[in-house]
Amino acid sequence: MSEEQNTPLQLNEFSKDAKNRSEFFYNFVKNQNLTLLPGRYGGEYNNDHVAIGEENGEFLLFFGTKIQPEGEGIQLDPHAMGPFMQGSVEWLKMIVLAMRQSKGLDEATLTRFEQAIDTRSIRVSVLFVDLEKRGLSLLPIYVESFQD
Repeated sequence: MSEEQNTPLQLNEFSKDAKNRSEFFYNFVKNQNLTLLPGRYGGEYNNDHVAIGEENGEFLLFFGTKIQPEGEGIQLDPHAMGPFMQGSVEWLKMIVLAMRQSKGLDEATLTRFEQAIDTRSIRVSVLFVDLEKRGLSLLPIYVESFQD
């Protein structure tokens, strides 16, 4: 029996659609020389991945892969990790906590990650498939709790 046939619910990370979205993200991470974090962080199928990197001293975080249907917007998961909206400060801090607990990142990277959140210098973007343009796009997102 195949992995898909053995999975009772197809709306999960093992579905064909979820696997295709994961491949988009993996290729993006590889092409951008980013670090893929272990685990999933909400989204449809609970299949959104997160990758981090640094550029010109700026800490970068990317997540996805979302789908943007023609004429529609992108929806962030309002309960991605517990009660925390994807892209919020609390969600970012939960990722740091998860990495600290799982030993998923070295301490120096975790410290830079936390400092970027605390100093509001982190740049967060969502990777999505634009069905109208038939291609991958990035959308920088406003991080809610960064408001004073």
